[in-house]
Amino acid sequence: MTKKPTITPNTLSFKEWHLVPRYRGDVTETVFNGAVNALGVAYGIAPSSIGYLLNNGWKQSLADSYAGPRAKAIKEGDDDDSIAALIESCVAKRIKSIREGMVASSGGRDPIISVAKDLLAKKAESLGKALPKGDDLDKLLEKWVPAHMDEIKAEIAKRRLSKIDTVSIDEMM
Repeated sequence: MTKKPTITPNTLSFKEWHLVPRYRGDVTETVFNGAVNALGVAYGIAPSSIGYLLNNGWKQSLADSYAGPRAKAIKEGDDDDSIAALIESCVAKRIKSIREGMVASSGGRDPIISVAKDLLAKKAESLGKALPKGDDLDKLLEKWVPAHMDEIKAEIAKRRLSKIDTVSIDEMM
């Protein structure tokens, strides 16, 4: 028995892939969530990232990743080479976050940085200290986040699960 070939964007050209018929009618939430989960499994990307990409689009997501830092760099008079390096860094970080499932369609903030700031604030408070601000906080986060990524991801997962637990069927109907 021969195995039926799987049709994916990787097995077809861009033009061929966009010719594949797609269902365009009403889709129930269950079917939609199933499709998002299937895409996540097929491409090795978290379902939350699939939802994010569907809502915002790949191109827009990458543009959003560097818009603020680029504007700040231009305002500060940075040269073209440093701005290009900044853009490349922001885009690489966004792609990594998407692949790791660390972006979601719930907002425009980076959950890794937000959670890291919360965890650092709690740590500083327990030591009777205040968090640094501005560039000093950014430098601290640059060093602290990679060293505590497991702790940060665990906290993100815990927060996502707590959101699910607080929704009741009665509220949805």
